[in-house]
Amino acid sequence: MFASFYPRSKHAAEVLEMINLTDHRDKRVKSLSGGQRQRLAIGLAMISDPQIIFLDEPTTGLDPQARRNIWDIVLKLKELGKTTILTTHYMEEAEKLSDRVCIVDQGRVVTLDTPAALIDRLTKEREVRLSFQDGDDCVVRRSGRFVRHGRHGGDAQERAVKAA
Repeated sequence: MFASFYPRSKHAAEVLEMINLTDHRDKRVKSLSGGQRQRLAIGLAMISDPQIIFLDEPTTGLDPQARRNIWDIVLKLKELGKTTILTTHYMEEAEKLSDRVCIVDQGRVVTLDTPAALIDRLTKEREVRLSFQDGDDCVVRRSGRFVRHGRHGGDAQERAVKAA
């Protein structure tokens, strides 16, 4: 039915395979789980084979497995050369799925950059220092790593420290 709304559309079987719902093709929507319904919604958005897809918080309220299934679909869309505009409150999701992240606060763009650049900038602004009881060393967490400095946090060369 949805394919009939568009002058050009993908075949339903191709879309069902892409969203991993082929085994559920004969089920009624009300019998699908929340994650399956969300995948179906993405599939319906894909039926017209658009170049740009808008997904508004597609993983909110889903269990971890269903969330990963949505991530796989978004990554497939990326492989197909589709542009996906995704809204999310989950920074891990933005980091895994995005080439660029735009942070908006009260309708205004606060920043726009790559996930790695944003994480690097934000972690440097929130650097955590730990001093050991003997005072010989301190550990600094920067860019998601623990780094050990020389005596009393001096300028000794940094090296990665495995977090226990």
